[in-house]
Amino acid sequence: MTRRLLGACWLSVSLLLAACGGGGGGGGGPSMVTIPNVVGLAQANAVTSITGAGLTDTITTQADANIATGAVVSESPAAGTSVATGTMVTLVVSSGPPPVAVPDVVGLTQAAAITALSNANLAIGVVTTQASTAVAAGLVISQNPAAGITVAGNTAVALVVSAGPPVTVPNVVGLNQGAAATLISGLGLVVGSATNALSATVPAGDVISQSPAAGTAVAVGSAVTLVISLGAPVAVPNVVGQTQAAATTAIGNAGLVLGTGTTQNSATIPTGSVISQNPAAGTSVAPGTAVALVISIGAPAANTLPVTIDSGPASLAAAGGSANVMYATVTVCTPGSTTACQTIDHVEVDTGSIGLRILSEVLTGSAVPAKFQDPASGSPLIGCVQFADGYSWGSMVVADVTIGTRHISNLPMHLIGDSAAGTAPTSCTNSLKSENTVVSFGANGILGIGYWLEDCGSACASSPQTGFYYVCPGGTCTPTTVLQANQAKNPVGLFTTDNNGILIDLPAVSPPGAPTLQGTIYFGVGTQANNALGTALVYTVDGFGELSTFINSLQYRKSFIDSGSNGYFFSSSIKQCTTATGFYCPATSTPETATIVGRNTTSATINFTVDNAEQLFAVSNLTAFPNLAGSNSVGTGLSSSVDWGLPFFLNRKVYVLFESYSANGTSGPASAF
Repeated sequence: MTRRLLGACWLSVSLLLAACGGGGGGGGGPSMVTIPNVVGLAQANAVTSITGAGLTDTITTQADANIATGAVVSESPAAGTSVATGTMVTLVVSSGPPPVAVPDVVGLTQAAAITALSNANLAIGVVTTQASTAVAAGLVISQNPAAGITVAGNTAVALVVSAGPPVTVPNVVGLNQGAAATLISGLGLVVGSATNALSATVPAGDVISQSPAAGTAVAVGSAVTLVISLGAPVAVPNVVGQTQAAATTAIGNAGLVLGTGTTQNSATIPTGSVISQNPAAGTSVAPGTAVALVISIGAPAANTLPVTIDSGPASLAAAGGSANVMYATVTVCTPGSTTACQTIDHVEVDTGSIGLRILSEVLTGSAVPAKFQDPASGSPLIGCVQFADGYSWGSMVVADVTIGTRHISNLPMHLIGDSAAGTAPTSCTNSLKSENTVVSFGANGILGIGYWLEDCGSACASSPQTGFYYVCPGGTCTPTTVLQANQAKNPVGLFTTDNNGILIDLPAVSPPGAPTLQGTIYFGVGTQANNALGTALVYTVDGFGELSTFINSLQYRKSFIDSGSNGYFFSSSIKQCTTATGFYCPATSTPETATIVGRNTTSATINFTVDNAEQLFAVSNLTAFPNLAGSNSVGTGLSSSVDWGLPFFLNRKVYVLFESYSANGTSGPASAF
């Protein structure tokens, strides 16, 4: 180890005495060093270089037009000279350009003045114009600094240049905009910005006010700004509740025009009538303003569930929000009650899991689900669910639940994160991160409506399975068997009709994304006109809900279609993100092509695009991203899969056909699109 000591002596401790003269030893002349070249270096850097070579320095200054202020102009002795250690080197440091006497440019043309100042090694400062009856247009009226003053080289000299005799601003108030512009430009002035304002006294198109005011003396070329009348304000009529035809007539009679028309379900406004308008009734607007209408298409079908993609529950949104998560709203009631109920929004819709699972922290006490006792042991039944990126633990309960317009009594439900469940055993946690709070879970709950009717089925009914159901007598938790009737259920499979599957219908999203997105889930597959398969092809999956994907010349047999994943996840050489861990961040949008093949050999070519995730997430108000993708190496057991997440569902009707049901002659479990 070496260490620096006082003076210039630094060697290992074992050599200290010999190097620093401690103890005997021969003499000899002074050591010699070569002077380093420091010309052009900043003074501080030059001094460091000189003293580091074992020399000393002295500083003088000198004006120099070519060397930057504070840099070394010359050194003596010259660089490369061999001298004794401790020799003094004189550094001449530039004090900047030599002082200059400012030339007199008053009365010169602007171009000549600029040339004279440049030739005197001075800079050109701000050039302004000023009306003058004494100085011809284009000549310099004054300068600053004044002529004859001595200043440092490169000092900026400001000029005031004559615009010629002043022009009197005309009075254009009350003229129409075209006539006002003609009068202004005819006097050598220009029309500046023209803004609009409502006026009950000035006709539309005429000038309400001007700046500068009429009679003001200004330089030629000065701008005159105008405020143009939009005419008298119009009060927007109230057309809510009227038929679209009547509303259109009322809007036209008020001097307004019909704007964008959109449609929306309504259980209270008749089909074809106005649900809402924008601007609102009574708002004062300019004549010709467009009034947008939302028109009722009647009550929603009984087999529909509205879904939304947004930033998530309030606590999650405050923590940064979600991306590509589809949410629905459900109502949970105390068993047997129609009043002890709570409506819970932002429940994630997941085709990759089964069962309704609600975070305990969002239940306010309005609804009190009943705890479920294991019939065999008499102990409370505890549920575990393992996702690719985490686990959730909590009590199994029973509640009455409404989803859309469909009601289910005594639904087995998972209450995630409740304190009564205690601590999850390692066979549940499985080295995964805990997802037992709204923020860590990413939702107020999850509505699992995948291929299966129960989350574990006959496997858990016949023998205990780790990672599913537990009893914890005495605080020790062990897996237990659970009858299929008591397991977490696919709620849609419990409906009396439209219970063989679902259709997820989300609209297209233009890149880079949308702030929010609304869509619809239709209960049933081929049971009504609104959930008919039409030309969609059916792709069967195996007992694990998996099919094959071919991408980049490789086959991924354990691929799956999953609305609960927020991107396309697959293996690729695309650059991964630095901060958005697990996502891809290509320099430019990257097109990809893949082929999905069902276990029944039905196949389809899928074209998609990968965008830079960090750039997408940097747009703070976006939550729905059509081109979000990441690596399949993030998570458990995904390396042999392609995860067709939520972007796959955008602008594509995707059907989920449950086990034990058929559609178009093909038996489930299957997907169709």
